[in-house]
Amino acid sequence: MQTVNTSSASRLQGFSVLAPADGYLQALNQAPNAVIRQLTSLGFCLRLSAPHVVSPCAGDARLEFCPHPCIRLRHSSGLHLRLELPETLLSRYGQGLHWQLQQGPVRPGQPLLTFDPLYLQYKPILSLAVFPHPAIWAEPIAVNRAVQALEPCFSIQLVGKNA
Repeated sequence: MQTVNTSSASRLQGFSVLAPADGYLQALNQAPNAVIRQLTSLGFCLRLSAPHVVSPCAGDARLEFCPHPCIRLRHSSGLHLRLELPETLLSRYGQGLHWQLQQGPVRPGQPLLTFDPLYLQYKPILSLAVFPHPAIWAEPIAVNRAVQALEPCFSIQLVGKNA
């Protein structure tokens, strides 16, 4: 994890955003959804290779349906993560989806969703957008293949009095 010059900071805390699934990392601007490609936040796409999605960090989780289904996580630091579900899963009207998400507090690696392994033939892409709080500095980590809940995709540094 990289460090930041924090001579004026009252506290420094760091953590990592874990890979929410097994798969191959791609840049956020390669997302199949045009709206996701236009996001100016940090993030990545993950071409899934296993039918399980887990929480990439601790926080409060909720499922949202507008403008399309996603899982939103809010960390206690103010960091927001938006987990966009693969359109190939949604095009089947939720058939084969098994939700483990209980809205509210989640821990890193906690199961959120399992889907029918047959969906993997469509090479589904999950997108994760990270919306940093002004007191947060985030550095993406370049890895090609991510392992669910074991490898970080972002290192996060919280800097300053409100961190």
